[in-house]
Amino acid sequence: MHRYLLVALSLLPLATLAQTKKTLKPVVPADTIYFDQDWARTEIPDDRKYVRLIRYGADGLPTGTVRDYYLPSWKKQWEGKLVSEEPELASGLCSFWYESGKLKARGTYSRGQALGDYQQWRPDGTPVKCSSRLVEALPSEQSQIHSSSHGREMQHVFQAVLPSGTTSVLYRFDIRDEGQPPMSWNSAASLALGSMVSGLTLAQLSLQAMRTDARHQQDPTISTQCHYFITTDVEVASRFQQTDGQTPTSGSFLYQTSSTQHEIRPLTVPPGTRQVFFCVKNDNSFTAAIATLSVTAIVQECK
Repeated sequence: MHRYLLVALSLLPLATLAQTKKTLKPVVPADTIYFDQDWARTEIPDDRKYVRLIRYGADGLPTGTVRDYYLPSWKKQWEGKLVSEEPELASGLCSFWYESGKLKARGTYSRGQALGDYQQWRPDGTPVKCSSRLVEALPSEQSQIHSSSHGREMQHVFQAVLPSGTTSVLYRFDIRDEGQPPMSWNSAASLALGSMVSGLTLAQLSLQAMRTDARHQQDPTISTQCHYFITTDVEVASRFQQTDGQTPTSGSFLYQTSSTQHEIRPLTVPPGTRQVFFCVKNDNSFTAAIATLSVTAIVQECK
């Protein structure tokens, strides 16, 4: 009896192990990325101030929850999800902490844009009260951009100077061949003030106003071939201008697209950003184009 009991007991770990192997899912190891005090990646041990634990899917994009920590304490600094790293775009519920462990901020994000439930706290735990206002950083600017057959001036760089405290921008961009119906619009600020809708944030009001204004425009009958990108890096913009519209292979880009004739888009900018450059290239072989851009800054003021 004891012999059979011993045999049965000796088989239990094997059976348990076999069952465990069937039920456990493989764990994808997290990559470890170090940052310096300016949140630039670094491999120099003495420069490491933050560390990120992140996993990537088969498509190379972040997957699951991303966590940032202070160094050397390894206390949590941020937790949330990222849909992109270049540019860094948060998604879903995200939380920030002071190194003391107290909550610093929390809110829901959509492609890097904080939504209406975003809330901040001071180190002593008292809530921060913030309000936003609109500032026209570039009310409206037009530029003629020549075709490749012209041999020069096939590109143009729009510059928008942003006020201190800008958290994001709303921009409208349009490019159409010469001879197509002209483009004109009202300012986003004046439209937003006349479109007060309960429950919407200032950014949502402005975006809604711009889209309403755009519906009154006459669409072109011919599509312009073009491409453009947005950057905060003056050197990237300068290289684009000096190389007849060649997109640099390296540098910091907030957004880029091709063959897009009309866009209305909100765009989050890094803290402290004071200027953005819209680098536009006309890809038509023989026809010049007219590009129009307006940029509205959303400035946050907190007490």
